[in-house]
Amino acid sequence: MLDKIRTLLLQYRTPLALSVGSLAVVALAFVLWRHFTGRTPSPQPSDAADTLAVAPSRTLVVYFSATGTTRPIAQTIATQLQADLFELVPQQHYSSDDLNWRDPHSRVSWERDNSTHRRIALQNAHPDHFDQYQTIVIGYPIWYGTYSWVIDEFLRTNDFTGKLIYPFATSGSSGIDDSVTDLRAVLSSGQVQAGRRFASDASSQDIAAWTARIYTALRPAQLPEPDDVRVLDSNYIAPPVATPSPTPAATNSARPLL
Repeated sequence: MLDKIRTLLLQYRTPLALSVGSLAVVALAFVLWRHFTGRTPSPQPSDAADTLAVAPSRTLVVYFSATGTTRPIAQTIATQLQADLFELVPQQHYSSDDLNWRDPHSRVSWERDNSTHRRIALQNAHPDHFDQYQTIVIGYPIWYGTYSWVIDEFLRTNDFTGKLIYPFATSGSSGIDDSVTDLRAVLSSGQVQAGRRFASDASSQDIAAWTARIYTALRPAQLPEPDDVRVLDSNYIAPPVATPSPTPAATNSARPLL
């Protein structure tokens, strides 16, 4: 092959080619390469191409978990949807006493009755590259019939324009409908879809029955190849969740908010 190219180069070498210089020689060699091989030399991979080899997820599961009940459900949803996962963590954690909904002097009771105290600061309310996500799944416990106000900072400080929003909630018995109505009032720029309430003992099959509907609604471009779920805030270590010992009903003990 090299001998043929060398011979043809000698045949085509003219004063004009010599005056043009090495550029013409390179161009002619390229034409001859294609003539004898029928293909174009493959470009060498670049670092930029390597970084685009795996498409990022376009679905994000965001959740707040007061006692650790909502967390495993959010993790299961993220796995089933091959989505990224982001936990909303208040700067001031809620203790079991804080969550005593029967105590009129507890933190959640005080925040419920005083709207100015519901502005809960979060460790991080802004997931990286939030604009890249087209679908947001939001999980929260039901507090007093609606979504936990801990997620308000996330809702009000991010741009949901054009995004599909799928809420899910955990509760002992309360439904999710009122919280979805409240979400729609806050996220008027997004498209809040029907939500799903899960009990604390929801199985992966129960969750899959809901996520299957989300999965089929997403365009294929939104779903990456199956892979491990990426936790965006990997530096956060969840505090241990204290499990209260069962006590007789006569003690009027508080049921922790989920």
